[in-house]
Amino acid sequence: MFLFSAAEYAIVTLDKAGRFRGVVLQRRHKRLQVLRTAEYNGDGIDLSDALGAILKELDVTKGQILIIGSALDGGFFFRTTASPMSVRELSSALVFDAQEQVLQLPQDFRLQFATGSQTATGEVNIAAYGFPAGTLQPLCNALAKRRRRVDAFIYPLLALPEKLENDKILLPELEEDFYWSGNSWHPVAGGQDEYNRELLHFLKSNVEFDPK
Repeated sequence: MFLFSAAEYAIVTLDKAGRFRGVVLQRRHKRLQVLRTAEYNGDGIDLSDALGAILKELDVTKGQILIIGSALDGGFFFRTTASPMSVRELSSALVFDAQEQVLQLPQDFRLQFATGSQTATGEVNIAAYGFPAGTLQPLCNALAKRRRRVDAFIYPLLALPEKLENDKILLPELEEDFYWSGNSWHPVAGGQDEYNRELLHFLKSNVEFDPK
């Protein structure tokens, strides 16, 4: 997949409060090197202007893969398994799966998903994120206004390695009252040090943090 073959990546996240966070990464052998980081408070500011400001601060170039990550209003995330099949067949199967896994499903929604390893029974592990049709349009309009091309929009938990599935993943920018673990959401309780333990270890093992 082209997303994982590039030399440099620019990744920008947008939280519910309108704050942008960004990082530029460079691939060096099997590790990633942090080149630059930036934050920008876009609350109350035109989305296009805020997006332009964070990209300018990160000094994003056309040669870098640009990825935007965010939670969308009305979005839902779930993990499941399915028999090996084509992408088109899997897309249709996940629509029916979502109806069983999500209590309040939007009437018209879109799905993005990532496939993983096979289970002992030969099925494929799948992470899926759905969102109401049209919720990406404001971001698309802002990008069009800035004349910026994005290589991918990814809900951050879709990028979570399978081996971290039992870690207590708490990402307040996505969901401040619940953490993800063991294929489901759980209410946040306890100190911050009990969350993201395996995730932090994974990042320290694969990313060199020395931003300019």
